[in-house]
Amino acid sequence: MGERVVWNFELNVVKEYLSKFYSSNFACIREYVANAIAAQFKANVNDPIRVEIYPNRIVIEDKGTGISKKTFKEVFMWFGRSENRNVSGVQGMFGLGAKSFMMLTGEKGKMIMKTRSRETDEAYSAILTSYGAEIIDDSGKEDYGTRFEIYPEETLSSRTINSFVNEIRELFDFSRIPIELLAVLEDSDWIELSIGVHNHEIEMLEENEIYELGVLKTVPAHESWRSWRHDKYAIVLGDILAKRLMYSPPQGFFLRIKVEDGRIVDVLGREVRTPVPTPNRDDFKEGHRDFTTLMELKYRLILFKRDFSKFLHMSAQDLSSYSSEQLEELQKALNRIHSYWESYSDAIEREIPRFLSLKRTVDLLLTELPAYGVWGGTRRNGKRITVLCKDVIYLAATGRKTGYLRRRPNSKKELDLEDAGIHAVYVDNPAVIEFLEKNGVKEVNLSRERIVRRLKVYRIGNFERDGPHYYTKEELLNEVLEGKPIIYAEKVTDVPESGFPYGYLVVGSKKVYKELREVAGDLVMTYEEWLEFVKETTLVTDGYTVKTLKQIEKDYVLVEAPSNLIPLLPVIRKVVGEVYALLDVTNTAYAKELFAVEDFVKWFLSRYSSSRLNSDLELLLFTIFNEYDVLKHSNLLKDLTSLACKYAGVEKGKTVEELEEDAKPILRSIVKKYGRLKLGKYKVTVDDCCISLEDVAFPNPCIPELTIEKAGDEELIGLIKLKNLFGEMGLLIHHAEKGSSVRTADGREITNEELRGIIERWIEMRKDTFSDWEWKALANYAPNVTGLLTLAMLI
Repeated sequence: MGERVVWNFELNVVKEYLSKFYSSNFACIREYVANAIAAQFKANVNDPIRVEIYPNRIVIEDKGTGISKKTFKEVFMWFGRSENRNVSGVQGMFGLGAKSFMMLTGEKGKMIMKTRSRETDEAYSAILTSYGAEIIDDSGKEDYGTRFEIYPEETLSSRTINSFVNEIRELFDFSRIPIELLAVLEDSDWIELSIGVHNHEIEMLEENEIYELGVLKTVPAHESWRSWRHDKYAIVLGDILAKRLMYSPPQGFFLRIKVEDGRIVDVLGREVRTPVPTPNRDDFKEGHRDFTTLMELKYRLILFKRDFSKFLHMSAQDLSSYSSEQLEELQKALNRIHSYWESYSDAIEREIPRFLSLKRTVDLLLTELPAYGVWGGTRRNGKRITVLCKDVIYLAATGRKTGYLRRRPNSKKELDLEDAGIHAVYVDNPAVIEFLEKNGVKEVNLSRERIVRRLKVYRIGNFERDGPHYYTKEELLNEVLEGKPIIYAEKVTDVPESGFPYGYLVVGSKKVYKELREVAGDLVMTYEEWLEFVKETTLVTDGYTVKTLKQIEKDYVLVEAPSNLIPLLPVIRKVVGEVYALLDVTNTAYAKELFAVEDFVKWFLSRYSSSRLNSDLELLLFTIFNEYDVLKHSNLLKDLTSLACKYAGVEKGKTVEELEEDAKPILRSIVKKYGRLKLGKYKVTVDDCCISLEDVAFPNPCIPELTIEKAGDEELIGLIKLKNLFGEMGLLIHHAEKGSSVRTADGREITNEELRGIIERWIEMRKDTFSDWEWKALANYAPNVTGLLTLAMLI
């Protein structure tokens, strides 16, 4: 028997108060573990605290300060009294929490306390029930500290024990004093854990009597099971993890708050109240928002200074030498600080001078600008490529031609920029322009550059939609040599957009036309010359004779007739007037586009209908045209054609074969006049020798080869074959075959023997790539130049 102590309160009153602050029976364990940590912290003892949980018993033992009898009576008999209220770095009032054992013991359970006080060296035990306590002398602990044995009113289930283990593991994950935990379940299975900050890797950034701030490099126990994300952050109140934060701090953020009295402290030059914990000590009661926000900002600032301090005093030109990936990483770090804490700009700038200036510089360096000049071009998705402002500054700093444009350049100016070798960007932002000027990038001034002269060229098609393109005379000539003629006009509105060959429309002054003629020769035509060419090379027939389109009268209908209806033309002319059909022995495609060429059958049926026929002849013609799709597959069409001619009193027209035979003299005159076009000052390089050719014959790309073959011009056919086989060298071989003189680029005349030697060396170098028929073509069409060599190769 020992000294008896009766509580100055009733059990029901205590449990009612406890239920207001604690949400579960685990609060009892949490409070006693927290007080054990406080006791050892106060005693400066780092030995592990022992926690054991059994179905019928819970043990919590420390080696701390112990509890004197006087303290025991004062604390356990009254509310709100604690030994820890004035101890720096220790949390817990040890007032209401000291009675929390009653949540588990109730009326029937009990708690046995064994202690030895470091202050008084008293060693005693106490048996605590719902009514009071019995103090027994000389039966306390042998060493200093306190041991609590709690015997619950009801046996703890395995589920409850597991829950207690998880709560301890979570809340005391960062305890400064190690906790050794043993839990035995109902089926005798057991759990053994070592809990505390010793399980974590923390890089401490700053610590004082108010807080510890560090980088947490491990995953807290309470986060490891939640998801793949594994948030690495922790805010600890004394030694208890704050569970119910209203926000998620940054990864790696570790903050231990050592005080709990709401004192005012200075953080980043601002006065702020430290957090006050709730009575259960796993959350904040007040003061946490401003304090933790500033601490998080401080955390980011310390890390920024550690990882990015080298950038703080660099100029924009120095920064421009870094890769975009490095600057983007720097920008992210700057934004993580500034975007969220913009209202703390003064504190940021005070802590890191030039921070805001660096952020502005990096933002400007990473500004994307549309690129022109040497950069030029477009992406696959059709959008213009962009470059970073930093690239422009870097190139300017390294001596490259670099500049900015205040207006987007047209396609000609784009080419001028490229020819001048300028890296150009378009800028419409005054701040970016000022930044570029400050860092050595000036506005582009093409007047100081030597610009290649270009011609404004429209590709045949929709002029307005496609817009002009710009070519040098040499580039345009290369296109023409591929068989694309050039039409010239002073204004694009002077010509229609239809009726053109597959070629180019060049727009410019008469001086431009003269310069083009000097280079491209007859391959350049004015629009009027083009119309003349189309009229003189398009053959038509009235069924009896063949004429050029230029020779027929003005008032006529031009049709495209099937060959087996051509003999009907004389009848149709007697009924409706002047009708001519295209004779497809030249290129009629241009005439179809330029002039209103009708489909013969559709034209007649649209002009006449069965209700408007005035004669048997008209009825017969209507029948022929209306049933043409059927009749064209039978001999009946010929009979009906003969019958129509008899009714009309005219002679039946000639067949297409007869008309084509009649057309041959006209074809020969067309080929003689238009088949060969003369190039201007044309140059070709062979074996590093630049040869200048004047009046080189070039086959007219607008006259089909079939027309030339029908005209029987063997020499022109040979020129076409040589050109098709060997390109510009084919033209040179043909030129040499005719015995025409050539000169070097500096004006020296090259003899025929020298020219043959050049060609033979060219052939010798490529002989392994020639097929037999190509050898035969060379021997056939240029026997004087290549005959002996070709014969030797064939033998």
